[in-house]
Amino acid sequence: MATFKVCIRKGRTDGYYPVYIRVTHNRKTTYIKTDKMVDKKGLNKAGDVKDNYVLAYCTRLINEYTESLNKADTRYWDLQDVVTYLQNGDEDVCFSDFARRYIMDMRIKLKQERNAKNYQLALKSLELFAGTNELMC
Repeated sequence: MATFKVCIRKGRTDGYYPVYIRVTHNRKTTYIKTDKMVDKKGLNKAGDVKDNYVLAYCTRLINEYTESLNKADTRYWDLQDVVTYLQNGDEDVCFSDFARRYIMDMRIKLKQERNAKNYQLALKSLELFAGTNELMC
């Protein structure tokens, strides 16, 4: 399971420090940049973030990340898979695009024209019922 920590890496020339979330998974570490910044007053003596607003935001984000990863099986994922899932995990999937590709594969690769035609009619009926050409799930 991945672990998370709020941290900063290096300061900018204007005196502000971008805030990152450190992700560690299988003894490898990477950083996810947040849109938050702190100045010297927002850091404690050890260099950790102490700004309450930034910490609350990052804690909520870490909780969302933890909940997302708890719903997935991450045993065989590497660090890059975990970060990609965290950054893109909440995107909707277009069923219509998937069905069109599947129907095209049936026609071209599998040479199943009749089955492809039935699936095409079913997809058209479903899209007509929904009133859109992009069924999201």
